[in-house]
Amino acid sequence: MRRKFKPSPRRPLPLGWVIAAHVIALGVALLLYALPHHVIPREGQSLGLRSVRGGAVETIASGTPTASPQPSASATPAQSPLSSASPAPASSPSPSPEAIVGDFRARFADRFTDGAVEVTENSYRSADLNITVFDGRYEGSVYHAADIYIADIECLATAFAHDTYGSGYAEDPGAIAQRWGSVVALSGDYYGAHDGGIVVRNGVLYRNGLNQNDLCVLYWDGTMRTFSPSGFDVEAELANGAYQVWCFGPMLLDESGQPMTRFNSNVTPRNPRAAIGFYEPGHYCFVMVEGRTEESEGLSLEELSQLMYDMGCTAAYNLDGGQSAALLMGSSTVGGVDSRSISDIVMVLERTR
Repeated sequence: MRRKFKPSPRRPLPLGWVIAAHVIALGVALLLYALPHHVIPREGQSLGLRSVRGGAVETIASGTPTASPQPSASATPAQSPLSSASPAPASSPSPSPEAIVGDFRARFADRFTDGAVEVTENSYRSADLNITVFDGRYEGSVYHAADIYIADIECLATAFAHDTYGSGYAEDPGAIAQRWGSVVALSGDYYGAHDGGIVVRNGVLYRNGLNQNDLCVLYWDGTMRTFSPSGFDVEAELANGAYQVWCFGPMLLDESGQPMTRFNSNVTPRNPRAAIGFYEPGHYCFVMVEGRTEESEGLSLEELSQLMYDMGCTAAYNLDGGQSAALLMGSSTVGGVDSRSISDIVMVLERTR
């Protein structure tokens, strides 16, 4: 009598193998997602709206190039820490400068020169700019800051990596700063690391995506405000004169300009930080906090909030920190702290005429 063959029962794979297989499968899935979204550069387009001085909103062609406005023809690579911008000649005085939105020359007349450029190791003064860079310690950590006066709002601008809006574009911030001839620059909000959020750069609306972070708006008239994500209407803010909109966050001071203890962020412990501060139209500061070293652990958001308040800011906003945090004089990082390649910077430069 022939015996029926009975297959032996299959032994289950060891638990370790099962976990490893799932991890590998997850890694492959994440890689396939990341390649088109963050690794392979994809150029984007503006959304066809641009705010201009005076509060008007213009419709621009859908095929409008996405690169940042081209640098001034006079801009040259940085040769020394605070002499990276080729100063343009002083413009003729306007008959009524206060009537021009975003013109602060009359307000800070004693801060600027009549056309000469005065440069020291830690300061830069011209017909358009008055910048002083200084270092400090706060709660045991090292920070670097730039106190900034500008004669015109367009002296405070932003630039994309490779001068192109899109995903997957990243560049050394020093290279961006050198190409533009900026005097001082700060790491931006790394918009390219995310698909969501709102992006307005130099008046142009590039992205109006789902946003869960606090926002910061710099207006053509020089004022700066921070917003919670709920109910933010970017088209309304463009009509109100939005010149830049950042979407990293969180805000660091409340609506009354007071320090905060609770934030719309999960990254609250001590870290390297980058922040922009506002005193009044035409007067700002860039702050970069060193961290993750024996000499400087970084600051928590609560400590950073208190620092910005102690410096006298009436509004302040956290930009991309960690390995991205960088403050630059010319194309050189302050404190010798190198940043990874990032998708955008905030910069101060001589006005293009």
